[in-house]
Parts: sequence; C-alpha cells; structure tokens
Amino acid sequence: MASQDQTDSAPTRELPLSPEKWRSYFDKDGRILNESDVRRCIFRGGVDPSIRRDVWRYLFAIYPFNSTEREREVVAAELKLRYNALKKRWKSMLELSCADDEREKLCSPSYLQPTTTVDGGSAHRGGDVAPAPTGDQDIFLRIQADVYAGRQEMDVRVMKKAIRVIDKDVPRNDRDHPYFKGAGNPNLNVLRDILITFAAFHPELGYSQGMNDILSRFLVTFDDEQAAYWCLTKYLERIHVEFMEQGMVEKLETVKQLLGEMDAEFLDFFKRAELDDFMFCHRWLLLSFKREFPFEESLTLFEIL
Repeated sequence: MASQDQTDSAPTRELPLSPEKWRSYFDKDGRILNESDVRRCIFRGGVDPSIRRDVWRYLFAIYPFNSTEREREVVAAELKLRYNALKKRWKSMLELSCADDEREKLCSPSYLQPTTTVDGGSAHRGGDVAPAPTGDQDIFLRIQADVYAGRQEMDVRVMKKAIRVIDKDVPRNDRDHPYFKGAGNPNLNVLRDILITFAAFHPELGYSQGMNDILSRFLVTFDDEQAAYWCLTKYLERIHVEFMEQGMVEKLETVKQLLGEMDAEFLDFFKRAELDDFMFCHRWLLLSFKREFPFEESLTLFEIL
C-alpha cells in the first residue's frame, strides 16, 4: 500500500476558487495577471459554481488568460458568428444531399421539437452574450465567418454516419438531469446540433460515444450553444487521441506504470486477478468520472483533472 511519505506529499485540498479571489486576478484592463496561480487554485479546490461559467471560458481556451476585456468581446462575437456559419453550412448540405427516404430521419428525427432560431439557424440559449458588433464591423465579421466556414473540410458521408450514432445517444443523454428531462426537451436539439457541427467539420475524428457526455457538462454550465460548442471543440482537439484505440492503450499503460510506482502491492493484485490491462478504467479516464459521481460533483472533477 502507499507509504506514509507518499501520503504526506499529496497536494493539500483547498476551498473552491471564490468570486472575490477570481476578481482579484484581473488588472485594470481585464487581463489575468497570474495564470499559473489560477490553475493551481482550481486544481486544489475546483471552482465556486457561481463563477464556473466565467472561469471555464478561460480554463477551456475560449479566452486567452492575458486577453483584455475589449479583446474578449471581439473573440466572443467572432466565435458566435463562426459557429452560426458552420451550422448553417452543414444543415444546407445535409438537406441537399438527403434522398427522400432519409430526409426526415436525418434532418428532423421524431424525438426532437423545433427550437427558436436566429442568425441562420443558431438556437439562442440563455448564457452570456457578447455585445453585438455594429455597422462595418458586423459586416466584416459575418463575411469572415462565412469564409471560415466555407474553408473547413467536410465529408457529407462521414457526417451522415455520425448523425445516425448521435441520434442513438442524444435521446438518452442525462435524461434524469433537469436540463435534459422531459419529452421533446429543446435542449436535446441544441445538444444534437453541436455534436453534428463538431463531427461534420472534424471528419478525421467524427463522432464517438462519450462526446455527448463531455458536451452535456459544457451545455449545462454555459446554457449557451456557441460557448458550449467552442469549449467542446478546443477540449476534443487537445485530447482527441484518447478517442482512438492507440491513445487509450497508452493512457492505460501510464495508469499501470503510476500504480506500480505508488503501490506495487496493489498492482500485483490486479496482475493475479488478470485485470492488469486496466480496461475497466477506460470510461473513468475518458469521461473524467462523469458517470461515477453525481453530476455537480463530476463538474468539479472535470475542472480539476
């Protein structure tokens, strides 16, 4: 078992990052002065739920830690328009490519109800919204967003394949959570649109089961479609190898090596039980223990890990 020295050297748990401490990290222009200290604080105690929506925008790379308030307004407006353009593109491509016998199943499955749409098909959720650009700036950002969406690689066949799997996962996604509970819950439509948008423009990765679990954390936290999409995208672009066989095998091997260093006796137990491939850890690692803990506690684990 673990030695006393190993136990004594474990990081001390602290209180969650509080609103007061979070505000203290910003300078007069809105830059965060000490990124490493913010990350250390979160690692040791997590984030107070009242500021999680704001903190996660930095933690999951929507905003650079050294950005000013004005710079973040521009980033938020740009990302919102880019997401809307991406979503508009795949929806139009799907509609054009569907045969009559598959259009209803792929474009409007029976478990969904229509949502209110703005900006070319983007459902607005009740999260934080950046100030809308005006005049020439608005026109310029919209043109940029359309150009950006048009340049993204897209494979309609891969997208259709992903939609068929997504439509199996979305109807059963966290249905006991208030945010997704109830027949025809419109939040399921938003969840589906985000997953399809990611799969459509990341054909090399597509969609894999478990991505819906990761996204539901972002969507519940932000209640904002665009923010949830970009956090999911940036997170999956960083850990995408873990959705591939070789990446997960390597991670499980790392777990085995760590356990050997920390508790060789426990590792020997798994070897004797012929469980030392550690495949039972796969879901824990991929989803950061989301299904092993209550939803709110899993949010804390996610931001810490």
